[in-house]
Amino acid sequence: MEKSNFFVDNFNSLIAFFGTVFGGIIGWFTGKKRSNAETDAIEIGNFAKGFETYQQLLDDLKKRLIAVEKSNSDLAKELHKCKKDMQQVLEEKIKSLKNS
Repeated sequence: MEKSNFFVDNFNSLIAFFGTVFGGIIGWFTGKKRSNAETDAIEIGNFAKGFETYQQLLDDLKKRLIAVEKSNSDLAKELHKCKKDMQQVLEEKIKSLKNS
């Protein structure tokens, strides 16, 4: 009976097995790198959309703030005018009461 070496007898099978394992590992790393790149691209796109929405909200808030400031200014002017009118009416009433 001949003594045979396991590695010599199964050389082709071992090459095929390790080639498959090595190819799988290489494929996994390559696929992971591609997957990470795709994920990064999606995240960048989502960030851009979020930033655009944020800018729109800021623009809208700025317009609202300007409108409120104008309204506040108009109301302050009206209040000042009302105070002047009230003072004038009171002064006239005081004069008329002094004269009577």
